[in-house]
Amino acid sequence: MRVLNLAQFEGISTKYDGGWVSVSVTGLGRLRSVLVGYASLQYLSGREFRVELSMLEVSEEPPVLEGSAFFNLPPAPASGLAVDNMGVLMASGAQLDVAYGSDIWVLYFAKWEGDYAVEVGRAQLSVSDGERSAYLSISRTEGRLEGHLSLYAPDDSEARLELVREHDVFLSRARVKEVVARAKPNQSVAFTWRPVRGPEPLLVITKGVPSRSDVLQILEALGAPPGGFFNMTDDYVVGDGDRLRYRLRLTIARRFRRDLHAEEELRLKMTPPRRLGDLPGDA
Repeated sequence: MRVLNLAQFEGISTKYDGGWVSVSVTGLGRLRSVLVGYASLQYLSGREFRVELSMLEVSEEPPVLEGSAFFNLPPAPASGLAVDNMGVLMASGAQLDVAYGSDIWVLYFAKWEGDYAVEVGRAQLSVSDGERSAYLSISRTEGRLEGHLSLYAPDDSEARLELVREHDVFLSRARVKEVVARAKPNQSVAFTWRPVRGPEPLLVITKGVPSRSDVLQILEALGAPPGGFFNMTDDYVVGDGDRLRYRLRLTIARRFRRDLHAEEELRLKMTPPRRLGDLPGDA
């Protein structure tokens, strides 16, 4: 497990055991409380840099004694999107509430080891303008999405199946489009789509208000494309999870005419691995 200590606080020690991370905090005299749960970091880089850390779900409030605390972070699925100048990063985390000073946050980005189930409202989707018709049929949704994309057309138009991921970032919206399949006229192609399970284990220790440079370092450590804000060489998916919104978009791309679209909502359900609830060191 990699550790990225951006807070430059040396009173935190960690132990990685069986996917869990045990965290010990000492010497933080103004520590008032600790919240453990699932955390979110969202940012927007423009003329001004906006960043916000928040707890989406609190699962535990471990005791604090004379500036010391101990807690465990489970391998909850890391998820999120990074696009151009905005993004949202979600992971298992803890908030250390420090009186008269900046809070400290511990974020544990982990790969999801459980199962996925994909829910789609309709197993078939079509779009047509009379001359051209595109058809989508879905045959499997356990752990992945499988099916066929077909196009019947007299010219050089193209059928395209995209998966659209979205999440709100302040008053804006981060969106990542992934082309799952393409079909040429009078062609039927098979496709398989699998969710992104997340990054290799990364523990981030950061201040309550990370700087622009801090966020860039986190993105780099997670494996996002280089280039910084506005210059990322590609959109980046931290991981797929049930807190992102998904749509399937079926498109017929026509030369010199507007594209035709049909859409269907898609949802991910996540089943924890059998021993996700066990504490580190348990048999």
